[in-house]
Amino acid sequence: MASSSVPKYEVFLSSSSKDADNFSYLLHKGLEDKGILTLRGNQEVEGGGTASLDVIRQSWSAIVIISPDYASSPWLLQQLVQILQANNLYGMKVLPVFHLVNPSDVRHQRGTIGESLKKHVQYQVEEINRWRQALATVANFSGWNTGDAKDQTRVIKEIEEYVLKRIPRSSEEKCQKDKEDVGRHWKLKLNHRINNLPDLEKLAPSPPPLVGIRRIRLLVTCPHPQPLPPPPPPRQ
Repeated sequence: MASSSVPKYEVFLSSSSKDADNFSYLLHKGLEDKGILTLRGNQEVEGGGTASLDVIRQSWSAIVIISPDYASSPWLLQQLVQILQANNLYGMKVLPVFHLVNPSDVRHQRGTIGESLKKHVQYQVEEINRWRQALATVANFSGWNTGDAKDQTRVIKEIEEYVLKRIPRSSEEKCQKDKEDVGRHWKLKLNHRINNLPDLEKLAPSPPPLVGIRRIRLLVTCPHPQPLPPPPPPRQ
């Protein structure tokens, strides 16, 4: 976690803008819609510039989206190193998402991950070895795998629920969230009962025969005329 009891950001999002930008955007939007304060790694921060170690360690968690193009960016690899440093120093949660890559390939730097690392010939061996170690380490964290669009939607929902249940909240925020959860529970329960009400038309009794109605109407509207009584005789 961040060095202070209340982190400035609840989620720090690290991803490649080339092959994971759409997934990262949807995840970022989903988290923000849930009220989770999220900062994307390539997003400009307060005071100018992008994320540094000082910004990363102010976050409660880091979601690292490892995609095939992730290792082609020295900037992202250095960001991953900083995230793992924050995990070691401050206990920040690290949540990897293996987007269109196999975690085993990330751990052993095979496939596109390994090919990307080989292209960083301008960097010193010590730096590249540090990046390799970071990739191997993040691959050992529990996380999520994504495949097609349907699978990505499921993963985004699972991440939202996971973070919501675990982020630290103040007592006031927790009380408000509990109220919202209770209200949502009873609303769902009420909707369920309304949707399962019996069909009143099927329960209504059948109307009486038409003949009976006609007879009643005849008795009420067409009574048989009665003769008037004779007037009393005059008094003597």
